[in-house]
Amino acid sequence: MLTSYEDIKEGLAPFQGNDYPEDGLHEYADGLLPIYYSEIIQEWTDLDAEYKDTWQEYGVAPDSTIYSLMSIDLFNYYLALTERAHFELYGNEEN
Repeated sequence: MLTSYEDIKEGLAPFQGNDYPEDGLHEYADGLLPIYYSEIIQEWTDLDAEYKDTWQEYGVAPDSTIYSLMSIDLFNYYLALTERAHFELYGNEEN
């Protein structure tokens, strides 16, 4: 099951008052990624269509697996939610 937007917002308290939170937000989003293949498949299946196959926007290694490609999509989803939640809470838009 995907981490909810509300849960992501709750986890952003350490970033309050940080003028340059970009690295921390990337690490936070990365920490939300599932590790096990079955969880990667389940979360990727639950993604909105706009976040599926976002890996195609990047150059990927020829030896990439379907799991690594799904993880890229999940990372992009979680990073987008994390940045949106941070902006909503603290007014510092990322990008």
